[in-house]
Amino acid sequence: MTAVDPGPTTVAGPNSSPERPLVVLTGASGFIGSHVRRLLEGPGSGCRLRVLARTPDPTWAAETHQGDLRDGRSLRGLATGASALVHCASYVGRSAELAERTNVAGTRALLDEAARSDVGRVVHVSTAAVYGRGPFRNRAHETLPVAPASPLSRTRADAEAQVLEAGGVVLRPHLVYGTGDRWVGPSAVRLATLLQGRVAGLDALVSMVDVRRLADAVVRCALAAEPDRVARLYDCNHPVPVPVADCLRGFMAAAGIPVHPQAIGYGEAYRALRERGEPTHDLDMLSADHWFDSARLWAELDLDAGPPFLEAVRDHSAWYAASA
Repeated sequence: MTAVDPGPTTVAGPNSSPERPLVVLTGASGFIGSHVRRLLEGPGSGCRLRVLARTPDPTWAAETHQGDLRDGRSLRGLATGASALVHCASYVGRSAELAERTNVAGTRALLDEAARSDVGRVVHVSTAAVYGRGPFRNRAHETLPVAPASPLSRTRADAEAQVLEAGGVVLRPHLVYGTGDRWVGPSAVRLATLLQGRVAGLDALVSMVDVRRLADAVVRCALAAEPDRVARLYDCNHPVPVPVADCLRGFMAAAGIPVHPQAIGYGEAYRALRERGEPTHDLDMLSADHWFDSARLWAELDLDAGPPFLEAVRDHSAWYAASA
């Protein structure tokens, strides 16, 4: 993102009728944000949508406010007239400077703009990475300290702390999959391929959520008719955890890659990767339980968590087959 000059920045879209409440969205072109955008700009949402973007996209049925989280001046007027702000934008790359400018300073500037405009509700999509490395077995945020294990995760934790301090709502998913995913599924397929399809025997339990169900939860929090009944913080995953072997098998099947019947243990998997000169980071991430109790979210928001992973991932087969 590059800084832009402040000034007249809002471009109207097809859903800009003033009779409906206005919701502001950041990260509208990202993986999670794009699914939230499609829900909010749909005719059944009952709201108007304004997105923060560097340039307007003519295919979006939303107003566009041209600006950049890294340039606080460009956010002026972004939230004018809004009843809710949904913050899905984040930096997840390797630059510590950009992470600080986007996730920490950018969130601060966004919240300042929301306060100036008297926005009643802020919803932020964070990550379970703020808990650290685990293992975590059927744990919920009430029993877990925030203990980020990397500089990037620290900036995500700082961002959500600002939202919570401002009275906003934070959602913490773990592994998010679905159409548009460029990390979880592709990394799983690459790891399984390096292991020659031998994934049986990898049995740690991980929490996962279909991006469509995550988007449902975000929108429900933003548009809840009784906002006082929405909690301040939710773990946001499917209530049934997924064994790592099933996680890898599901992505491989979606990508059209065969699974080898031979089982493999974590020790053998590590040796196989090292012999090939491959990093073990992805396997490290899957070698311990990361299972977060998310039942409260679906019950309190009165939402269906959807089918379990091995069934739901089939809906995204075209995406994973194309990206394999």
